[in-house]
Amino acid sequence: MKTIKTGILMKTASILFLTSTLLLGQSRWEVPAEAKDKISFHMFNEDMVNEGRMLYESSCASCHGTPTEANYALMVPSPGDPAGERFQKQTDGALFYKIKTGRDQMPKYEDVFSEDEIWNIIAYFRSLNPAYVQPVPDLEGIEIPTFEVKLSYDENVDKLVVKVKTDGEIEAGIDVSAFIKTMFGKYPLGKTRTNDFGIAYFDVDHKIPGDSLGNLTAIAKVRKGYGFDKVTRILPMGTPTKPLSAIAGRHLWSTDDQAPLWLDIIFHATIIFIWGAMFVIIYQLRKLKKLA
Repeated sequence: MKTIKTGILMKTASILFLTSTLLLGQSRWEVPAEAKDKISFHMFNEDMVNEGRMLYESSCASCHGTPTEANYALMVPSPGDPAGERFQKQTDGALFYKIKTGRDQMPKYEDVFSEDEIWNIIAYFRSLNPAYVQPVPDLEGIEIPTFEVKLSYDENVDKLVVKVKTDGEIEAGIDVSAFIKTMFGKYPLGKTRTNDFGIAYFDVDHKIPGDSLGNLTAIAKVRKGYGFDKVTRILPMGTPTKPLSAIAGRHLWSTDDQAPLWLDIIFHATIIFIWGAMFVIIYQLRKLKKLA
């Protein structure tokens, strides 16, 4: 009997040891030294932070929750809070590697986000840490091109036209992405490269509602190597739309004089009923007093 009990205890101890080892292995995420030392060649700015916030809210918040509130999903391993110490003590390169490669229940975003978009997410993470100081990249010996970017709209073919010059010269193969600014973010028009004439074209749906003149805000981003530029211009690419007041018409959220008729009727009927009931009570009390 003693031998059987000893065997059971040994098996239980082995299972506990293996379980703890497995959980410990899941909690560790080894990042190659080269990847850990990777840094952004662009200093984080407000635009990167805003774009990173939108990407995070659409693709990451369902697991990691709202930063600073520690309301992340209950999973093994734990997703963690981007504003928490576990996230913030990691290097930029380590965060970049983990977002790109994924592991276990963490999706692999290599084919979802571009490198720029991953850096935007990291910029958003770092904006949550007032003590963060971004490493300054060593750009010695690296040539960073300058761009001349012009935006126009060809209404004959409904296309946004982006003309790019690099260091004053027309060049093919420059990466260009275009967007339309919306109330809550950006609507992507696509990504392409300049042709032999240094021009990139993007299809635009002319039915997109614009302002009263049909104007939309076009955004173009240009990249070559470590060079980057962003240009914004208002162009008549959409359908003229008359802006409507959010409180126009009879709505519950409108002003008093524009309240729904049924609400007015119920309100006044209730007031009349209450005052009528009070009058009847007072009248009956006076009758009782006279009878007494």
